[in-house]
Order: sequence, then structure tokens, then C-alpha cells
Amino acid sequence: MTAEPLSAKQIARRNQVLDAASECFVEKGFHRAGMAEIADRAQMSSGHIYHYFKNKDDIIEAIVDREIQSSLDRISELENLQADKFADGVIAQLETHLNGVGSIFKSRLNFEIIAESERNPAVEKRVQFQRSAIRTKLTNVFASKLGLTNADIVADACMAVFFGTMMAPGRSAEEQHKASLNPLLTAFLRGVLAPAS
Repeated sequence: MTAEPLSAKQIARRNQVLDAASECFVEKGFHRAGMAEIADRAQMSSGHIYHYFKNKDDIIEAIVDREIQSSLDRISELENLQADKFADGVIAQLETHLNGVGSIFKSRLNFEIIAESERNPAVEKRVQFQRSAIRTKLTNVFASKLGLTNADIVADACMAVFFGTMMAPGRSAEEQHKASLNPLLTAFLRGVLAPAS
């Protein structure tokens, strides 16, 4: 028996909980943030949250799933680019990733996710799925858009850049270093994302 699809209102309420929980987890970590605090941040009762999630672990897993989908959606945007504009599109995503309003928040949330994956098999499984799904999707996009025969290796290199910058601690306090790093990353991406001749 399949579950009934969620209404737009239910989806919005779930996301309200996930947004609030993400903020609590960034501030206190997954294990120090409690359901009452999450409910208060979400401006709803704890009992109401249990209409959408079984427990805190269920919320954590839903946050990981949402991050996976967000990453896959960003890759899907690249499928609409022409080959000669493809590197520009990837570089624009990297710049948004590095300089976006929520980039530091995302980095801290991802630190929490990676740490939790070391303790929680369900989260570890989702993180491994994320990396595999992203690698597969990038490989397919690079092969079809750029005609690369080594698209899987290029996908690994690009993932190393994106995951590496995502996990770089304290980058908000290193504006000068970031300004020097960006041109190097841009040059690297232009080199590996050149269409096959």
C-alpha cells in the first residue's frame, strides 16, 4: 500500500520543520538540539511535528534527503546548457556555492551530516547514496554535453572541488584567501570541462 501524496500545505509544513531543525542542528549539533527547541523554532507544537515525522532521526534523514535532491536539481540545471557555455554554468554554480548568502550555513549543516553519518547507519547510507547519485548524474551530463570519454574521472575531480570547498572550515573569515582561490578553481574547471575535440 503506497502512501497518499502530500498536499502543498503539508509539504510547506514539513519544510518549515526541516528549516527550523536545520537551524537548530547548525547551532547545537544533531544530538544537543531537542524536539521542543525545533518545535519552538518552527512555531508549532511538538505534537504537530509528529504528524509529519516519527522522531528526530526521521527529521535528520529527511534533511539529508532534501540536500541530496537539491544537489541533483542543481546538476539538472546544467543539462539545459550548450556545450560552449557549459563550463561557465558550472563555474557560476561554484561561485554561488562559495559566495552565496547561505554558503556558510550549508557548510556547517554538511559538517553535521558527515559527523552524523559516522554514528548513524541510516544517515551513512543516505550520504553514500548522495555521492553515488551525484557522481552518476554528473558523469552522464559530462558525457552527453561534452563528449568526454573520461566523464567519470572528470566527475570525480569536480566533486572533489565542490565537496572540498563545501567542507572548508572558517572560509567566511578568509576573504582574501578566497579571492585568490577562486581564479585557480575557475581555471581548473575550464580545463577539465573543455568539450572533447
